[in-house]
Amino acid sequence: MIGFERKVVPFDRGSFRFGFRHDVPPLALNYGFDSDDRIDGNRTLFDINNVLYLGSGSNLTLFIEKTFAGLTYRFELINALDHENKRERRRYEGYLRDDVLSEIERFATRNGPSFVFKLRGTF
Repeated sequence: MIGFERKVVPFDRGSFRFGFRHDVPPLALNYGFDSDDRIDGNRTLFDINNVLYLGSGSNLTLFIEKTFAGLTYRFELINALDHENKRERRRYEGYLRDDVLSEIERFATRNGPSFVFKLRGTF
């Protein structure tokens, strides 16, 4: 229907995750960050008359954690860099195989950073 071979979706080219945590036992404190992202290039969805290209979804989370009186208090900043998620849709006249482009639609969203407080303990 589309006139060419394509890769199987939703399998990504890959992703990476990197984290750091520093424990300070005398203060019952620790802090660090977690970062993750996907490698772009294989998130393409095909239909009979349009193609949707999906961008990556990177994330950076910063945290600090303190244990006091048997409870653990954790503050997190999620999406610290306010990453923008992008998509592009290309619509074609008739079938995709005819290669007559009629419209390009670009879409971007930002969720903004999130501040989270967590309380953990055994009850």
